[in-house]
Amino acid sequence: MRKKTLLGLAVTCGLLGLPLLVGAHPGGLDAAGCHHNNSTGMYECHQGVHKGTVYASKDEMEKGVTGRPLESTDRAIDAEQKAKDRAATEKADLRKTRAEKKADKEKATAEQKVENTKAERDKTDATAKAEAKAEKKKAKAEEKAAKKKAKAEAKAAKEKAKAEEKAAR
Repeated sequence: MRKKTLLGLAVTCGLLGLPLLVGAHPGGLDAAGCHHNNSTGMYECHQGVHKGTVYASKDEMEKGVTGRPLESTDRAIDAEQKAKDRAATEKADLRKTRAEKKADKEKATAEQKVENTKAERDKTDATAKAEAKAEKKKAKAEEKAAKKKAKAEAKAAKEKAKAEEKAAR
């Protein structure tokens, strides 16, 4: 019984320790000793004939396309990250440019409103001045007409008085 327990313990430890000895990879390897790396999008081989090689896809490996060394994936990841950073920067620059254009457009609209308000005010002021000038001219004309009327009435009264005086003689 003791031998069976020791044997069972040895087998269990061996099975548990085996992945550490062979360098198991999270996600598991296929029959070729490779797997698809989701973070890089590449097909990486860690065991077997293609050990230490990276392919764009499993199909490329199976077709016999020459792969890259596995270590170069760090450079590929760096290049991918740089491309993502560049794209993010370009996107941010595009947003900034759009925001600036929108702000410039809003500023131009506000300036146009101010100009329109000034023009309207100037027009109102000009109209008010013209009306005041017309009122002044009208008042002068009425005053002149009143003077002429008074003068004519005085002259008519004088002539009437003369005619009455003549008639009375």
